[in-house]
Amino acid sequence: MDYIKHLLGPHVKDICRHENDQVALVFKMYEIISNFIDDVTNLNFGGPKSKLAIIGGITINCDGEGNDLFLPMKFELRTKDNKANRDLFSECFTNFLEDWDHSGSAGSSSNGSTFSN
Repeated sequence: MDYIKHLLGPHVKDICRHENDQVALVFKMYEIISNFIDDVTNLNFGGPKSKLAIIGGITINCDGEGNDLFLPMKFELRTKDNKANRDLFSECFTNFLEDWDHSGSAGSSSNGSTFSN
């Protein structure tokens, strides 16, 4: 828990200034965890043509059993040499992004997609 507090510490003022501090906190935690995953990802496995798929997002806890939602934020395919990496997010979630934007939900993703209030 101290590690999480340490990572969030520099962002507390910005989070508290946000119209919805809970939403700001969740998106900041996603960003911190995404950066951490990028830092610790190791592609030294398998054969020379091995690839790694990375899927990231936010789980939205909803009332009721089995009603939780997943907000996808990242879908990447990485190669060992980092030359053929592909960001598959827009390719796979274009319709989702359009629907999400029209629903008036808030936030922004690490891949540059913006969600409006």
